[in-house]
Amino acid sequence: MLSLHTPISEIKGIGEATGKKLKKLGIEIVKDLLFHIPYRYEDYSFTTPIDKVAPGQNVNIQGTVELIQNKKSAKKRLNITEALISDDTGNIKVIWFNQPFITRNIKRGEKISLSGRTENNYGATVLNSPAYEKITGKTLIHTKGIIPFYHLTEGITNKQIRHFISKVLPLTSKMKDWLPEEVRNSFSPPLPYLGDALHKLHSPNNNEDIHQGRNRLAFDELFLLHIRSQLLKKNIKSKNATPIPFHQEETQKFV
Repeated sequence: MLSLHTPISEIKGIGEATGKKLKKLGIEIVKDLLFHIPYRYEDYSFTTPIDKVAPGQNVNIQGTVELIQNKKSAKKRLNITEALISDDTGNIKVIWFNQPFITRNIKRGEKISLSGRTENNYGATVLNSPAYEKITGKTLIHTKGIIPFYHLTEGITNKQIRHFISKVLPLTSKMKDWLPEEVRNSFSPPLPYLGDALHKLHSPNNNEDIHQGRNRLAFDELFLLHIRSQLLKKNIKSKNATPIPFHQEETQKFV
């Protein structure tokens, strides 16, 4: 059973190689993973009908795969994966570069959710290199809602980090809060519990969740700095300075 101090190697899907890569990010136990805070977010809360999509937008679309295939570009030596996605309003072309394995993950007739930026391609609106996930009834964590993005290292993707965090996120409810309740309640609105703040940051329902989570962690950082400063002052005051003899007569003669 997982706990906050469980080594990440015991999380399903994290092998020895992935564990070494995560260690470069300072992630060795479950608690480290929960404190790996997103540095930015993309808002894909609203699903855009395909006929309303225009170039230059960050969008989430959901539809059926009508066609998907790989081809090679002779000029740029690229592997190009092209798909045609449709909903009740129309269809749109989707392109990925150098990811031929996608045709093994996505099949014709499947329903998928995609998020990314649209571009103008010779007069047609296309979705370039979007994130994707199949619609299976499970909660969508990569393409729908407010999506967190994390600092990474070579060989680790945002999709992996989100997946690993989703497995341990329920443990935030078991996290002990070191901050006294009277301190948290002295704010208006009150600061959230530490575990609740982390949950809001990794899986926000809205921008207010992100604001509350960041405020809590920012307060913790400043509060701890203040405590360290006060302890240092107290420590200094409790010590006697080494007496320094002053030779007044000799000094006056020298001057």
